[in-house]
Amino acid sequence: EKYGIFSHREDISKLLSHIPNEYCFDFIRGVLDADGYFKHYTVSDRGHIVNKYIINFGGSPELLRYIENKLIEVNAINDIERKISKRHPERDGNYFKLSLSGRQNVLKVLGLLYNNSETYLDRKYDKYINMKEGDSNINQE
Repeated sequence: EKYGIFSHREDISKLLSHIPNEYCFDFIRGVLDADGYFKHYTVSDRGHIVNKYIINFGGSPELLRYIENKLIEVNAINDIERKISKRHPERDGNYFKLSLSGRQNVLKVLGLLYNNSETYLDRKYDKYINMKEGDSNINQE
């Protein structure tokens, strides 16, 4: 109760205000592992293959603004390639997503969250490593 951790809470301000700064990116990694995703894919644009990168964090607008602000503080994201929007506009509820796009943004955020960390969801960490190694191979071609 001291930290605002209980089921079905709508106000997370108490929880967010008690996260020590040295653990904020561990917390954000937990949000990504629990209720987010990231991917790298290619599309054809006028005969050229274009690499696309995206990360989505899910949650309340307050949680997503917290994540956005922490990433801005360390210059991990820029102003252009991000937005907060309702995740399922056709449904009721207060569930939103923070979308980050762009190769530099995505790889920088994932590096910030996963490099030197010891606790993570294995399948997402492995996906990050594969994405990072795949990106290195793309740049070498």
